[in-house]
Amino acid sequence: MAAKNFPHGRNGEDSPRFQIFILVLLISTIAAPMAHAIGITPAKMSVNFEPELKTTLSQKVFNNDHRDLNAVIYAHGELEPYIRIIDSLVPVKAEEETKEFRYELSLPKDFKKPGLYSAEIVVMELPKAASPGQETSVTALGSVVSELYVRVPFPEKYAEAKLVVETTAIDKPVRFVILLNNYGMQNIVKAKAHLDILGATYEKLGEAETNDISLAAKQDGKIEAQWLNPDIKPGVYHVKGFLDYDGKRIELEQNFKVGSLSIEIIDLKADKFKLGSIAAIDVFLENKWNSPIKGVFGIMTATASDGTEYVKSKTTSIDMDAISRDKITAYWDTRDIPVGVYNLNIDIHYEGQTTTRLIRANVNIDSFRTDLSTVGRVVVGEATKNRDTFLYILILALIAANVGWFIYMKRRKK
Repeated sequence: MAAKNFPHGRNGEDSPRFQIFILVLLISTIAAPMAHAIGITPAKMSVNFEPELKTTLSQKVFNNDHRDLNAVIYAHGELEPYIRIIDSLVPVKAEEETKEFRYELSLPKDFKKPGLYSAEIVVMELPKAASPGQETSVTALGSVVSELYVRVPFPEKYAEAKLVVETTAIDKPVRFVILLNNYGMQNIVKAKAHLDILGATYEKLGEAETNDISLAAKQDGKIEAQWLNPDIKPGVYHVKGFLDYDGKRIELEQNFKVGSLSIEIIDLKADKFKLGSIAAIDVFLENKWNSPIKGVFGIMTATASDGTEYVKSKTTSIDMDAISRDKITAYWDTRDIPVGVYNLNIDIHYEGQTTTRLIRANVNIDSFRTDLSTVGRVVVGEATKNRDTFLYILILALIAANVGWFIYMKRRKK
């Protein structure tokens, strides 16, 4: 890291910036890696460039250990000259789960070239001082980093794409989803992808074509394709292809799994969902394997269409019986979440494998609609249907029994 020069006097050794720099330098030198007692949200933020834009951004420090602490905030990276930390020292009390801090972003008239510019917003816990007369303690130090991006648009057409392949069973189609962002200042008339599916030795097994869409400048969207081969065997496969948009091309490539040990995501529900609260998102799973699977847990990442990552929630672990259904719960703090559409990337981890599902969620004040179902309201699920069917059969059986008993008693009296 390049050395910083600080002048002496009023803006030198006595300045808060100089003192914070020395403190951070000392902490970075002596702090050993350890579990994070603090966290930061959002984990990633994105701002679209505007000439001489001046805006105040806010994030939150998480007090994971629920204890009194002090945190120092500073910026690092190529955007550092344009960032002024407003709340550079943040005291957090034990009873406070989160504490907000602010910083100001002041952009120039222009950047030399278009693209993505970044900075790290670092939250570092200060060392705890011992009682008077005792040595200073540097235990329980930790730091977390959030990413800040400024997207400078391209004058022409420019798109970026991310390929997501959902894990599937052998007898079901493989779903390929391509997330698109138009980071140019011109509209994209047509975007479409061609995909080749390859085997373990890269032999071609099939191909798939996505639908096509148009994208306005600075907008996002997605295209999809499905592929099914009834003769496919369980294992790892490869997809390779390209996205074509108005004569420009983006190469796409990724491995994916079919069959074998499998846990599927079958539903999402959020009872009594209300924007502004901590929402419990229940992820319903199905174990299709014929033996128990232990230590199943999930990680849910919620990302807005502009790339802002609002939550990365890890669930508790559960053990699933063979050929069974169960659920895990992820928590989403929606207190600072605006109404809108979010991409929920859900990764289910078990026995060294991962099941991935990308779900589009439409978040409103009192509802939460997804690609799978409508949650946040009363929804009749499979269990309810089965229970109702059972009740109907039981009622009919009781009626039949009563009629039979009535006829029997009447004949007996005769």
